[in-house]
Amino acid sequence: MTFQGQRFLIYGMIHVYLAVYNLLLLVGLVAALPFIWREVKPDRKSAGDWKERIAVYGRETVEHLQKQKNIWLHTVSIGEFLSITPLIDRL
Repeated sequence: MTFQGQRFLIYGMIHVYLAVYNLLLLVGLVAALPFIWREVKPDRKSAGDWKERIAVYGRETVEHLQKQKNIWLHTVSIGEFLSITPLIDRL
């Protein structure tokens, strides 16, 4: 087999591997969708909170917040929140 033939064979196999990988990835994603949906779907007690989770607030909430002086403190983890509680108490 010539060098050109080997190169063609290698590149052809790469395309086959990528196609198989993409197919398996798609099948895995479709199989995981029910589990993902179960985690992200709003339940009855937090049905109104799903918009607030993505920072979309209703008119009443925005008007209420605009009437006050506000400081937005954003934390990612509970540890970060606990570390700023002394700051919150001082405010």
